Amino acid sequence: MREPSASTTNLLTPNTLDTTTPYLLIYGAGNTPSLAGVTVDSNGVGAYVPTYSTVDGALEVSFASSSNLYWTGSQSSTWSTAAGGFSNFSTDAAGTDNSGITPTSGSNVILRQYSDQHEHSLGANTTINSLEFTGAGTTAGSNSVTIGGTNTLTINAAAVGNVAAGTGITIDTGSANHTISAPVALGASQAWTVTDVTNTLTVSGNVSDGGAKYTLTKAGAGALVLSGSNTYGGGTAVNAGTLEVSNSAGSATGSGSVAVNMGDIKRCRHYCAIIDRRRNCGDRR
Repeated sequence: MREPSASTTNLLTPNTLDTTTPYLLIYGAGNTPSLAGVTVDSNGVGAYVPTYSTVDGALEVSFASSSNLYWTGSQSSTWSTAAGGFSNFSTDAAGTDNSGITPTSGSNVILRQYSDQHEHSLGANTTINSLEFTGAGTTAGSNSVTIGGTNTLTINAAAVGNVAAGTGITIDTGSANHTISAPVALGASQAWTVTDVTNTLTVSGNVSDGGAKYTLTKAGAGALVLSGSNTYGGGTAVNAGTLEVSNSAGSATGSGSVAVNMGDIKRCRHYCAIIDRRRNCGDRR
């Protein structure tokens, strides 16, 4: 009996996998084929997770999009860079499996920083689900990252993968201080969490919500600095830590009210003053 020879099946050109229908690999004509020895080359399909199954004598493989994208900076400092099946993002925390794609509305972008590319630009208007800056033991824990440029970063904050609904930006414990100078659009009401009391997230880009009146919540023991002329309309809640308002024009906290449920708000337009906890601040600066 002759052993079957090895063969390769090319299911796709990069980034065109169908995630709605399984691919038929082998049909056994009544005999259930074995999964032994079946592997997938991840080159060009890094953004997808394969699942094998045997159904009615057929060997099938299905693909689901990976929701986590880890910044590697292997191609450039620009998020939108993608060519030849490679991009600046991987689908594994080690940064070894290049996704070949750029972030989408379903992506939880995780900035661990595997390179010296600490000054980022989006390169195009970009919508993601959530943004995380990692902490101790990663490069982002010892190097400040800036996301700049004129393109807008929209954050949807939906329940995707292991990220709960309402999670917008998270600065992990042990992380460095980070800055977003690019414009930011809220795609839903969401929390921006700065975990450590010694850390600061500065958002100097204008924060908007397209008139949807979404709420921005400050969470975590650290500080969030808002210094843009912001227009989101659902109000601002300070649930922990410090919110520092240091805009030079317009309103740093948008057009809604500010509720200090726990923590402090610091106004630094011309001077700094701590406002008492558990106080509604109707006058915005």
